[in-house]
Amino acid sequence: MATPPASVNPAYDPKTDPGRKPKKSKDPGWKYGYWAELGNRDEVTCTLCGTMVHGGIKRLKQHLAGGFGDSKICSETTTEIRVEMTNYLEKHKRQRPMYLDDEEEQVEKNGLQAANNHDEFDDGY
Repeated sequence: MATPPASVNPAYDPKTDPGRKPKKSKDPGWKYGYWAELGNRDEVTCTLCGTMVHGGIKRLKQHLAGGFGDSKICSETTTEIRVEMTNYLEKHKRQRPMYLDDEEEQVEKNGLQAANNHDEFDDGY
């Protein structure tokens, strides 16, 4: 359970509260961020610059790595952190298999069949 907020306990620091981070996550992004509000897990706060990032831990890693259009780079990040987050994002990028569109595939099949049928029924005209 999370410790009481700063209004009750003046020594409370949400950056160090283990209740504001997932317990079993091995994601390196959690070294540099925490949930500001436990009820809203899409908002993660950067421990380096204090910026609240909307979009979860992936967006925080983009914030730390820089070079992504949908997040502003952290002003307090170091080269080591940038490299660590960039490598992690690249390694864990979603790999989607490439599929042909059903329509394109059907057109290709029909086109070949039409060409073959034209040769079979050629009356010489």
